[in-house]
Amino acid sequence: MKQKILLPTLLLLISVSLSAQTEYKIPRLRISTSGGLGYLVAEGSTGDAGSIVNVEKITQFNNDLRWTPSLNADVHYLFKDWGLGVKYIFNTSSATATDLIVDVQDNQHYLVGDALEKMYVNYVG
Repeated sequence: MKQKILLPTLLLLISVSLSAQTEYKIPRLRISTSGGLGYLVAEGSTGDAGSIVNVEKITQFNNDLRWTPSLNADVHYLFKDWGLGVKYIFNTSSATATDLIVDVQDNQHYLVGDALEKMYVNYVG
């Protein structure tokens, strides 16, 4: 008997909206910013690593390039049925490798050098 009363009462309570609720007015202009630290999951190719003697330094160099601080900004204006917006994304990454040993494959010489790379990505859309 209690189940017969409980189920319809529960369904009735779920279907009734509260009169205290009011419609929330959404602002037409929205501005947001965010940022953080990202990790690029796609692995890049090291090319012909056969000429590099100390491959562990190149591997560390590539892994350092995968960590990237990121900043995002969005501006949107909402009309009645549609909106218009602009998005900006900034990513940067850098890596350094020192004392890279390269075999020039002439059975006589090795080259020793440093590598430095800085990437800046700006996107507006």
